[in-house]
Amino acid sequence: MCGIAGIISTKPFDPGHLVRMSEQMKHRGPDDEGYCLFPPAGEPVFLRGDRTIPELGALPHHSSFQQRNDILSGIAHRRLSILDLTETGHQPMTDPDTGCVIVLNGEIYNYLEIKQELETKGHTFRSRSDTEVILHAYREWGAGCVNRFLGMWAFCLADPRENRILLSRDRFGIKPLYYYPEDDALYFASEAKSIVAVARTIRLDEDNVFRYMANGSLSNPDETLIRGLREVPEGSTLFINTRTLGRQVGNYYTFREHIVPEPDTGEDSHIIRFRELLDDSVKIHLRSDVPVGSCLSGGLDSSAIVAFAASRPEVSHFATFTARYDQPAIDESRFAGMVVARYPRIEDHYTTPSAEGFWKDWEKLIWHQDFPFHSTSMYAQWEVMKLAGGHRIKVLLDGQGSDEILGGYDTFVGQYLYDFLKKGKLGRLYRESSKLRINRKVYVYD
Repeated sequence: MCGIAGIISTKPFDPGHLVRMSEQMKHRGPDDEGYCLFPPAGEPVFLRGDRTIPELGALPHHSSFQQRNDILSGIAHRRLSILDLTETGHQPMTDPDTGCVIVLNGEIYNYLEIKQELETKGHTFRSRSDTEVILHAYREWGAGCVNRFLGMWAFCLADPRENRILLSRDRFGIKPLYYYPEDDALYFASEAKSIVAVARTIRLDEDNVFRYMANGSLSNPDETLIRGLREVPEGSTLFINTRTLGRQVGNYYTFREHIVPEPDTGEDSHIIRFRELLDDSVKIHLRSDVPVGSCLSGGLDSSAIVAFAASRPEVSHFATFTARYDQPAIDESRFAGMVVARYPRIEDHYTTPSAEGFWKDWEKLIWHQDFPFHSTSMYAQWEVMKLAGGHRIKVLLDGQGSDEILGGYDTFVGQYLYDFLKKGKLGRLYRESSKLRINRKVYVYD
């Protein structure tokens, strides 16, 4: 992951506030740091952080610009380098032909295909990064370019020609992106704590706190527990006028509108099609200039992802990370072990979350999460990510929601069998039921 942040103001602000926002999320991007400041007239000013980059040696360090008093807007980037590890992948990145500037958190997985199409239209590229592809796609197709992207992203694109800034979030809101308007400024960032660090009027939304405590969720998913602090909606782009701070949300994707029923060609055909789609998804997610691994819980979702990844011919070895427990009733590492045993390319690693470890890290865990969470399973995930970081794996493929698609919970077995009964397929109902046995109150198919 990377981190992005910015301030858009109608009057000059202290650029040191932008540095402070960036510092709050330096954990998101340990590899590089960059800034772009927009004065009311003249060219944008690009600045670097603490790291010395030879090709950018002429750029001033941020300590030399914190006293400027003519800055109306600024954006910051903390980079976790995944694609194009060289200096040409540094952000903020600009398009010299349009003057547009971008910072990106995420990855556009089909950037190579888009890049090839743009090259046929006369575009030339200076880097091997997906960030530059977004800039060129915007030049070619405007804000609608997001409809061509396959990936997970939150990006800020400043377009000085139109006096506007675009804040775009991927179709399912995988990457976080918060914004907070005040009378004369608007702040945005990948994490709420970056905004809280500098905004002047932050206070809790007591109504939302009550709703969350009572229901475990909010009635409006774009709202937060802080009054006025919102998330850019999933599948949307927030357009901000840099002169007036006027803003408008443009929705480019709604899940229901993109459901296309396929003809019923038989169960076997659907299984083959699903397998092809999953294999293609894993293949394109493996695009990276650093090693890729996966969380492996032993469930159907992560097991399927690991199986497809470890089977690909271009993958020489594949690291997996699993949480295991001393109590057999809750330990699923044996299922992860079954996957590992089947694929010799897997290099498996394990961690054992403990109550002692939780109490040791819980304040840090809460700080990183920004907002309350429902379950201590978050701590298990924390330990798995810590294990992966210790092995220098920056990219992890993970299954979230896949168990629902694959019927990976025992509660789905009854629905699966009931569907045959409802359709009058009694023979199929009998055959599937006969495969089922009860093992320690868990449904298992032989």
